[in-house]
Amino acid sequence: MTLHLGGFAAFGLVAARQDATADGTMKQFLLQLLGFGPKPTTTVRRRLQRSNRLLTLLGLIWFGLHLFPQVLFAYHVESEGVTVYSRKPLPPETTARVHEAMQLVANSELAIAGRSERVFVCNQPLLFAFLNPASFRAFAFAMPLTGNIFIADGDPAQNLAHSRNDQHNTRTFSTVVAHEITHGLIKHRLGFFRSFALPTWIAEGYCDYIAQESSFPEAEGLQLLAAEATIHRHPSATSSIVAW
Repeated sequence: MTLHLGGFAAFGLVAARQDATADGTMKQFLLQLLGFGPKPTTTVRRRLQRSNRLLTLLGLIWFGLHLFPQVLFAYHVESEGVTVYSRKPLPPETTARVHEAMQLVANSELAIAGRSERVFVCNQPLLFAFLNPASFRAFAFAMPLTGNIFIADGDPAQNLAHSRNDQHNTRTFSTVVAHEITHGLIKHRLGFFRSFALPTWIAEGYCDYIAQESSFPEAEGLQLLAAEATIHRHPSATSSIVAW
């Protein structure tokens, strides 16, 4: 029995040492990945380390701004549970825009009474692109992890919002707010992963349906749908439709 216990003890000691070695190796790997490992001996590795440090710093800033974006937005207006933040003073029409947006959202089966929303009007292309690099040409986006809504370029006074797309780049401010709030309602109802797995045409289509507006002209969309239906019924018509 003593020999068996000694064998188990020895095995446990070896396993513990292996775990410690693995933990040390993982820690060293992570430090190197973040740019804080031992000082490299070659010029190329030193440059790579500096690049990793810069990326780490940018990542921390990006994450911090998504957690506390208020530090960049000095002004805000609150109405009907929606707080609109801006880097410049907001016009008095902002409350009317919020009211219009919430009236649209109230038509959704997913609407939640008393729910609070935070809307940040960037009005600065570089800031919006930094916060949303994946779709910097969009009108706005709702951050899934925080629920914060960022609008690329909004003018509550004129009730307009603009994107950086070459065409179909103007919508009303209130409908953009309603659209993004609806994204948050979908995530709240379905959960993060199920809402993320929704087909784009459902997720975006439902939000546009609630907002009662889309950046794409309805008449042109109906023409394209009719053209696609013609292709399915008469494949030989494809060439004429493409030419059109």
